[in-house]
Amino acid sequence: MQQCLVPNEPLDQQRKRAAHSQCEIARAAYENSLQDLEKAMIAVKDALLKYESVLRETDGAYHAPPVLVQQPLPGCMGEVARVQVVQTVKDDTNLVEPWGVTSISEDVIAVVVEELSCVHLYSFSAKAIVRTLSEGLLFPMSLALVSAELLVISDSGNNRLCVWNWRENSCQRSIGLGIGTGPGQFHHPQGVCAVTTDRIAVADRDNHRVQVFRWSDGRVLNAFGGEHGKGAGPRQFNSPQELCLLSPDTLLISDVNNYRIQFVLWESGVFVKFIATVTGVERIPWAPAGIALLDPSHIAAVSDRTTNALHFIRVADGETVHTLTGDFDFPAGIAVVGGGKALVVVDRLHNSWHVLSA
Repeated sequence: MQQCLVPNEPLDQQRKRAAHSQCEIARAAYENSLQDLEKAMIAVKDALLKYESVLRETDGAYHAPPVLVQQPLPGCMGEVARVQVVQTVKDDTNLVEPWGVTSISEDVIAVVVEELSCVHLYSFSAKAIVRTLSEGLLFPMSLALVSAELLVISDSGNNRLCVWNWRENSCQRSIGLGIGTGPGQFHHPQGVCAVTTDRIAVADRDNHRVQVFRWSDGRVLNAFGGEHGKGAGPRQFNSPQELCLLSPDTLLISDVNNYRIQFVLWESGVFVKFIATVTGVERIPWAPAGIALLDPSHIAAVSDRTTNALHFIRVADGETVHTLTGDFDFPAGIAVVGGGKALVVVDRLHNSWHVLSA
């Protein structure tokens, strides 16, 4: 926008006119950026539709890179309504405010105990702790299995990730460059998700972003969110906590203080959509914490720290198909366990974890 000059105009009026001109330019640029974003979203949607069409035409013969995805629970969506707590393990000595959980084998799970700065390995058959990982950890929060023997643990208090050999009970390497906002730096990392056999996504909670690493050498590959601190726009976060893989290219991310779950393409950081986490006729918002994908119909189990419930959400449209309430007090991490036969939900303030099954 070209500024018109007015002869003999007072200096104050000239400054006001110039400032107004700059505002008009900024507003036009903002409107253009919104149009560009809308075009990009349409392009992403068209690409996904074309991808699905190609898969149908080729009988699904496309072979994506190998992905580490926990086996989903068997059964149809209707069986979710029958899920209930079948076992509870409470331990006020060894489980002081636990958070994360993952499956190591059909018999063994790993539970992160933040307040004790350790990870316990529990055996279902032995009904006991069979190993404790702790050396050098400070307030760990979450973890993911990346190979038969290796876990990646978010060592939140040390602002790093530990690649831990659970058989040898030793940290093989650290990932991260300490506290900060730069690439590879953290401010209280939390959720960890294996997205391929050599890549992990990490919820960098207090930097309000997600970072992607190659865990074998610690190289940072991508980061999205957090460019201007926390926010509520597309691809912005307000304390992301946990994440899980929806498909080979898409992450579900619990954006806890924005009361929603975001869908983001992890390799490019492109925002796909979000689900607002609300419940009841009044559409009351609730804060998603842990998240796990349950079955081939794409039902996600999401723990809710505000209403102390577990919600089962159909990710296609965001509808809650079942809500499990009961004796929870701050349900947190969730994992599919037992070869896909059950769920484990960590009950943070009850110093316990629960096994759920249909």
